[in-house]
Amino acid sequence: MDSHRISIKSSYDDVHLVAPWLHQLAEQAGMSEAATMQLELAVVEAVNNVVEHAYQLQDGHTVEVRGRFDAQRLVIEVWDTGMTMNTEKLEKIKAEQDDDDAITLMLLEESGRGLRLMTQLVDDVDYLSDGTMNRLVLVKLLNGTE
Repeated sequence: MDSHRISIKSSYDDVHLVAPWLHQLAEQAGMSEAATMQLELAVVEAVNNVVEHAYQLQDGHTVEVRGRFDAQRLVIEVWDTGMTMNTEKLEKIKAEQDDDDAITLMLLEESGRGLRLMTQLVDDVDYLSDGTMNRLVLVKLLNGTE
C-alpha cells in the first residue's frame, strides 16, 4: 500500500490544509471525483471533531492524518493524543445505519451527527485507542457505489 501523511495544529484554522492533501492522495489512488468529495467531507468532519472534542479547542496539539491505498480501497487514519471518543456511540450509529427512524432521531440530537455523517459517506469507520494515542479509521472503497 502507498502511504502518505500530513500533520496540522489543533486549530480550526488549519483544518483546510487537509483537503488538498486528500485530493492529491485520492487522485493517485484513482478515486472518482464524487467519491473524493464524500471522503473529504468525512475526513474534515473527523479532524474538526478532534479539534473540538479530543483537544477541546485547545491550541498546541497535533492532529496527524495518514492515508494509504491499494487497488481496492483508500484508508484514512486520523491520529490524536486528546480525550478518547465514546466508542459505544459509534457502534450504536453503525448498528442503526439503515434504520430511518434512528437516523431521524440522531439528527435531532445535539451530538453524534458528525459520526452519523461519516458512517454514511464512507464504507467503514472504526476507532481505536490505547489510552495515549487515538485513531479514527475511515475506509472508502475505490470501486464502491457512490
